[in-house]
Amino acid sequence: MDLATEEQPSSRRLIRTLARHWKRLFGSGLALFLVGSWAWWALQLWGLPDIGDPFDVASFLSVRVADDRNAFIDYSYAASLHKGINRKFQANNTVYNLLDVPVDWAHANPTWRDYLAQSTETLRLWRLGAEKPEALYDHPGSLSFRTSLELSQELRSMSRLAVVEGMRLEAEGDVAAAWGWYRAVLRSSRHSGQHGFQIERLVGATIYDDASKALNRWATNPKVDAALLRRALDELIAIDAMTVTPSETIKTEYLLFVAELDDPFLIDDLMITNLPADQPNDWCQDLPISVGNKKVIQGTRLSLAQDRERSLRLARLMTANWLAEVEKPPSQRSKVFREVPTIYEVDPPGSQALSAEKLSEWLDSSLLAIKHFRWLKNYVVVIDRERVRQAKLVENLANELSKREHGQLPRSPD
Repeated sequence: MDLATEEQPSSRRLIRTLARHWKRLFGSGLALFLVGSWAWWALQLWGLPDIGDPFDVASFLSVRVADDRNAFIDYSYAASLHKGINRKFQANNTVYNLLDVPVDWAHANPTWRDYLAQSTETLRLWRLGAEKPEALYDHPGSLSFRTSLELSQELRSMSRLAVVEGMRLEAEGDVAAAWGWYRAVLRSSRHSGQHGFQIERLVGATIYDDASKALNRWATNPKVDAALLRRALDELIAIDAMTVTPSETIKTEYLLFVAELDDPFLIDDLMITNLPADQPNDWCQDLPISVGNKKVIQGTRLSLAQDRERSLRLARLMTANWLAEVEKPPSQRSKVFREVPTIYEVDPPGSQALSAEKLSEWLDSSLLAIKHFRWLKNYVVVIDRERVRQAKLVENLANELSKREHGQLPRSPD
């Protein structure tokens, strides 16, 4: 018998067998696929520990400031006047002349002088706020990426006006009154960022920079005697004690990020459509497709990678990593693992099995956490720079005091 003839019945029997059992085979295959897919999905976070909140959130959110102690009550009144004046100057296209604080009154252009002359009541209200002992712009628990920070920007502009007012009084020979305004600016810089988040704190650092430049020059004025210098030096140190700790700002940023994980606006726009081009896993941004299709792809990636839970765990780990180090002087902190993102080579509490290298790898694998915590890395750098500026300001005033009291510089910075 021909071989082909012998194989034909066998082939037919195989086909008939498969036909009878195809449903069972298909069901088994589908079950294996589903189980495998579920196992793959379930293992997405294998090796990424969840340490829980890295600090006492309830205690942190309990902060309250009474209106009669809250600087921002007066700042808000002052800002409402300031915005009206600002709109008038914008109409005349002269606001650009106010971007940089002049080095002294002689270098204040006509726009600065006119602006100052029209801001007497604004500055009076602003200074009432500067004398208040505390400041709360917005409660940490209600912060959002959509929270308006208009008042913080107005505060910066009003503080610059106060610096120029001090320069005007100094030029007229009233150095004591000038110090009063510079002192108020220093206090205002400490208010910006109290119980707030990074942007407000950085505004405060900028205000402090404006005041320190004016004070360094003021201290060399021959009309500033030893008694006034000593008073200024004592108050400068006391005002510095108002500075919010780096940890408080980092805690607020953590709460801000956690709250936003449930915000569709954040997921849809901030973290999907506008991801930074240099993000390690952001290949989607380079695809030649519509924004709508990119959102679908990114949304699918978020779900498949369990990125909300992934980013929440990473937020806790990154915050714990920073909280363990940022209160230390820079020279005493652990080594930074890599430049971007900033990760200290210590294991956060509760994650002893996760090295700095592994933490960095997990952060690079995320879609949501990576943007926020790459950006936040600059905060510690700016605050460290402010600490150096404060130390130099204290030293400069102390040197000028020594010249007046002893006719020479001290033997050593100590």
